[in-house]
Amino acid sequence: MYSAIKIVLTACSLLILISCSPNTHEGLPSAEPLVIVTNSFDESLSFIHATKHELITTWNLDHPASGTILLDHDILITYSSIHSTLYVYDLTSGKEVQSISVSSAVDDLKLINNKLYLTQREENEVVVLSLDGEVIDRMEVGSSPQYLYHHENALYALNYEDTSIYVIDLSTNEVTATLPSIDRATDMIMVNESIVWIGGHGRGADIANHIEIVDIVRQEKAGQLFAPTMPVAFLSHDDSILVLSHGSNQLREINPETNEVESIIDTVANPFTMAALDDFLFIAGYDSNSVEIVDLNTLTSQKRINVGEGPLDLTIREEAK
Repeated sequence: MYSAIKIVLTACSLLILISCSPNTHEGLPSAEPLVIVTNSFDESLSFIHATKHELITTWNLDHPASGTILLDHDILITYSSIHSTLYVYDLTSGKEVQSISVSSAVDDLKLINNKLYLTQREENEVVVLSLDGEVIDRMEVGSSPQYLYHHENALYALNYEDTSIYVIDLSTNEVTATLPSIDRATDMIMVNESIVWIGGHGRGADIANHIEIVDIVRQEKAGQLFAPTMPVAFLSHDDSILVLSHGSNQLREINPETNEVESIIDTVANPFTMAALDDFLFIAGYDSNSVEIVDLNTLTSQKRINVGEGPLDLTIREEAK
């Protein structure tokens, strides 16, 4: 009887220890190129081989995640728009190696000059952290900063609840300009030294069907490009700009010199983001629970890979040199 009780108590103790320990996942080969997919609905990460175009594995997390960034080739950080902790993973071992508590949830995170820049929507701030999580600086921006765009020595904070973009000088961490924007902007891209394109959702019945053209030298709007519906993400490719519209499930290729649409293809359901490596484009379909692979030379679909539920973010890891 005593032995049986001892066995039960030992088993219970082990279960408690296991539940309190950070999860360990299947490790990934360090040399392999990856497409890292953040599945926000079922709190998981899917790993696709970036050149073989095959699903390698999926990690089921024990915390929310809406995006990831790489600190280096094998160290990955997850962040969440509903959770105030950053989790650091070693991809080779599959182990959680660190967690960093911040003051509120994080919608976007960038690694710039060995510092972490993140949006703090509840505080209306962009916060700068050291790699060990210490607060270095805070910049007040507009209402509900949600997305960040980095170009050269400037960081652009796109505000979700007002029509402004705050420009931060990365050498001083000071706001140097405010640009006009659109309601609920989600992305922007530098077209040339004076022109940017801005896209997003719009609000309510006033859905965004256009790309807003803004002159950043004059700090004024300079026109629109028709790209229905909800042009939420941009990517440069050769001499064109790719525009992803998640309301119409379409990808457009636009010539930035002429502003003409060169091609349009249908893609996955409710796409939010895309990323490219070499000659292939990867598009995450939030409602289709899949990633579509598109040949950039022909702009044709090659394959769709099923991932977790609600893929919202893509991070590319190139092959180790």
